[in-house]
Amino acid sequence: MLRLSSIRQDHSAAHTELHAYVVSDESAFVTLASSDSSYLRECLSLLFARSGLLTSNQLRGLVRQLTSLLSDEDELQKESIEPSVASLDSLIDFLSDNDVTKHPRLSLSRTGNFSASWAPTRRAKLTITFKPYGVADWIGVDLDSSPPIHARGHVAGGLPQTPFSDWIYT
Repeated sequence: MLRLSSIRQDHSAAHTELHAYVVSDESAFVTLASSDSSYLRECLSLLFARSGLLTSNQLRGLVRQLTSLLSDEDELQKESIEPSVASLDSLIDFLSDNDVTKHPRLSLSRTGNFSASWAPTRRAKLTITFKPYGVADWIGVDLDSSPPIHARGHVAGGLPQTPFSDWIYT
């Protein structure tokens, strides 16, 4: 299990750094300088505060993808996208509560909500969009199925049993 050792802020005249590092896995070490996105700083702070709920693979994957998604704050502001920390919190809850074993690909909606997608084949995909306070919507498509399957719904506590449910575990 990957566990967070500490989060500390260093203040000096030149810059502020947030150091978040992990005892058992150097690959999850993150250093944010003051020039880094405040969105990224907020999201990683939440992630590390809740890191005990996640597996080491989930934590590493989320650090990597959040860094990629949120590093360019100018681009996010240009597109008028403000990432929702409450949406990320819902995503963390979902990953933890459902023992998700396959790491999703993350994206941001135009409204700043985080979406997680699993695609077992090129023509099949399940996407769950997380809203604040544990609310989420899902949509699944499997064009390889005969006939093709398209479905959508709401997540209430966990993903309902659907033809797409197993994709988050395998």
